[in-house]
Amino acid sequence: LIATILFGPILCGFICPFGTIQDLVAKLGNKMFKRKYNHFLPKNLEHKMKYIRYISLVLTIAITSVSTGVIFLEKINPYHAFLGVFSKSISIVGFFVLCIIILLSLFIHRPWCKYICPYGALLGIFNRFKVFRIVRNKSTCVGCKKCSNICPMGIDVHTNDEVRDLSCISCLECVSDKVCKKERTIFLTSKDLDEIFIEENEVKQKKTYMGFI
Repeated sequence: LIATILFGPILCGFICPFGTIQDLVAKLGNKMFKRKYNHFLPKNLEHKMKYIRYISLVLTIAITSVSTGVIFLEKINPYHAFLGVFSKSISIVGFFVLCIIILLSLFIHRPWCKYICPYGALLGIFNRFKVFRIVRNKSTCVGCKKCSNICPMGIDVHTNDEVRDLSCISCLECVSDKVCKKERTIFLTSKDLDEIFIEENEVKQKKTYMGFI
């Protein structure tokens, strides 16, 4: 939780093994469908479907309030089914759901994380007030949409000053130098936008002054 307050859901972006499985399948999906991959659903529908995981979160809290609730959730949870493969103790229902999620990953990047995962929904709330966040410099952005196209969660990074979307998993794919070639256009920072703007103006004025000299 402390790490999430600082950086957002980095557990989802860098640590979760089930997320890694979906990422690996996504590589195959990318090769099969290329630019069409992760864009099969209409944007409006996809945006609405992202809120399903908050229904999943509420149901999870309600179910776990019952004494047998945790046992029930473990039987249907694909994450537990994935771990059960290695312990040879696996739920048939959970394994079936796991297979469906893996199959969907061929068409949609991280379908479990994007539409269902209750824990991801909980951590996603911290995106609203995390300390370090991704910002976009409008003055240098050319609107190429590369940052948005690389986002596994389908966030329109190129239209936001700050990425505060609840579905962001802090994977930092969009801030990679391989994605955006323009320096200081998409980057991670803890500074306020006003502070960044003042800092950039000071740098520009210094460069102008040095050029004059």
